[in-house]
Amino acid sequence: MKYLVTVADDFGLCHGVNQGCLEAHQRGFVTELSLMVNFPGTQEAVALAKESEIESIGIHLTLNNFNQTNQYFRTADYRRILIEESAEKLQILAKKELETFEQLMGRPPSHITSHQHTQQHPKLVKMIAAYAVKHHLYVRRAADFSYEENPVGDIKKANKEYLRLGVKFPDYFFGHVQGKYEEVKTSFLEELRTVEDNSITELMFHPGFIDEFLATHSTMTKARERDVRLTKDRGFHKKIKEMGFKIVRFSEIG
Repeated sequence: MKYLVTVADDFGLCHGVNQGCLEAHQRGFVTELSLMVNFPGTQEAVALAKESEIESIGIHLTLNNFNQTNQYFRTADYRRILIEESAEKLQILAKKELETFEQLMGRPPSHITSHQHTQQHPKLVKMIAAYAVKHHLYVRRAADFSYEENPVGDIKKANKEYLRLGVKFPDYFFGHVQGKYEEVKTSFLEELRTVEDNSITELMFHPGFIDEFLATHSTMTKARERDVRLTKDRGFHKKIKEMGFKIVRFSEIG
């Protein structure tokens, strides 16, 4: 069996992203949403999740309380804090987000992802692993993503360490931040053709609609509307299923 979990990141960022994530889940084939807990759209996202009875809500760690800092962290900001801040300080930030998630949702998250793949940084791996193992959660597989002069973490080492610590994570991870609609669709299909049987794959999307907050804070705007379309594309969905994938939530895998 080839399991495929489809995850929408940034739920809670703002109203436009919340609406995009909700549509991708209700009218598309997204199975999991990743919640940002300290952003302008967080309270709305939590209300929407509860109203719609969406159980598969994970956490999208950001190491940033935007509601307090009023700063949207970019690559340079993450490069700086990962270099300058101690492991203890970064772990405290992550733990507070996990605690806030539990307070908001009344339960632990269904999975753990993070902004700009910081979950694979060596200062955070052990802390995240301990929480994930305690609650039997999947963590996003370390991806080929790094910062200039300061990699987020060696991919093979991060995955190996998570595995050593007993963490569950997908065998494959695919996501596309940039690219036109047909280009991204083709890339996803090509990548999925490389997946072997008896495996778990995560597809990452960033669904959303452009609103004032998104337009003034994020460099990712039209690509979010692209992802809403992709998750609702029945032809795309059909081709994936024809490859032998069973589209599921993390909780359905065990």
